[in-house]
Amino acid sequence: MRCERCGHQNPSDNRFCGGCGAALHARQPDERILEALRLKERGELEASRAALRKIGPGEPWRSVALWLAGDILYHQGLVEKSAECLKEAADGSPGFADAWYDLGVSLYHAGDMEGARAAYARTLTVDPEYHSAHYRLGITLYHLGRLEEALSHFRECLVLTPEFAMARYHMGVVLCQLGRADEGRRQLEHFLESHPCDAPARNHLSHLPSTSGS
Repeated sequence: MRCERCGHQNPSDNRFCGGCGAALHARQPDERILEALRLKERGELEASRAALRKIGPGEPWRSVALWLAGDILYHQGLVEKSAECLKEAADGSPGFADAWYDLGVSLYHAGDMEGARAAYARTLTVDPEYHSAHYRLGITLYHLGRLEEALSHFRECLVLTPEFAMARYHMGVVLCQLGRADEGRRQLEHFLESHPCDAPARNHLSHLPSTSGS
């Protein structure tokens, strides 16, 4: 099912677009969503959340409202409440990739690494080419000590978005920690071509053993 708003192709049973979150078959967003967005743009965050709360359970734009409310709560620093909204949004619309992704972000910053890992994995189940989810899943797996899995997601992120410099940096770090210093060095040097003043990358390079013949 193709979303008329963003063009994303969705499974036939999706109620909401996995690309942009729009309710499928709905040509125009609910006026309450538009009002909430206007209030958010003006910095009236509490008023924006109040507008979103008017969209109740069972209404077509409910998951989008919860997603937007979760985003507001996250930027207010209320990451646990943000995660609650985003979990409800994602559960209500399992094909809503951005809701799963943002849930992962909130859970990560709440310190729930396993919950974040699961949310990012669900994002990729919905959209395997969601490059930021590959990157953030790699970061989360790194903190969980699952280095080989982290490496695979950094690689996939770079396949999808070769210019994603931080994925290259973290791939270099993981390769070094896995004992693959020459591969790690190449990735870090590549990263430094676009970020020549990055102190952490230079520090990692300075602690690597000298290359053969140097």
